[in-house]
Amino acid sequence: MKQDRVRERCRELSCEEVREICIRDQKEGIAQAGLGEETRPPFSDKLNGRSFHFKFDDFRDLYYKIFSPEKLRWSENGSWYHDEYCQILQLDQENLFLINHLRSFTFPLESFTIFVDLDNCLVTLIHSFLGASERPREVEREFHFGYADSEREIPTQRHEFTRDMTGIAIEWQYDRAGSFTAIHTYVSHLFKTDLIRVDGEDVACGGFFCDYVKVRENFYIMSWVEQSHIGTEMCTLINLNTLHDVAASFGISLADRLESYTLGAVGRLITDKQ
Repeated sequence: MKQDRVRERCRELSCEEVREICIRDQKEGIAQAGLGEETRPPFSDKLNGRSFHFKFDDFRDLYYKIFSPEKLRWSENGSWYHDEYCQILQLDQENLFLINHLRSFTFPLESFTIFVDLDNCLVTLIHSFLGASERPREVEREFHFGYADSEREIPTQRHEFTRDMTGIAIEWQYDRAGSFTAIHTYVSHLFKTDLIRVDGEDVACGGFFCDYVKVRENFYIMSWVEQSHIGTEMCTLINLNTLHDVAASFGISLADRLESYTLGAVGRLITDKQ
């Protein structure tokens, strides 16, 4: 079966092998696109020239200066600033943005995926690590909720974990032709299943622990790690009104290459909430 061949290609890596892959690929240059490039919206310039101070309930303050959709300067606690390559996407025409970047040449390698809700001045950070787990190729991550400091009154609300998505199934299309799709069934507030189709043929299926965060009505963040398999992480921001999403992928590919890129998908509702 195709599924068996896919599984065979994923090999275990030692911590030192993961370190070597991370250093090699950062020096040579990480691919800036992958799955979902054709359905990814253009990088957004809406934040160009803006500065942000993100404050979290249980994490260090983060400061950002956005130069372009692919360049930013950032700092933890305002003490030391780093220039980083980034990718910034806007979800549809909403005031919702995904900012994705690495903390380059750290090990374990750190990734920051920040979901910014400018209408409500709220932010969610998914802080991820590659090379830190008992299974070194498997990404580990933490969620941190907070707000964007501004002249407005400090918000008391936060994005929060939710059960709203339970029972929904969506087929996501990752190219214009529809040759590569994935049916995601959100089984519970902690789990999802996938059915991968290539050219209409079922080629792989699996189930993964998944976290769901409510941003606002019909807008959700989801994040999962392909545990016991490739070990990569996916963080998505979904608009259930349009069935569009923007996302970030982080980890080591089947070809043992470092990945850190954004993507997009177009969905088709299969099963709605019960």
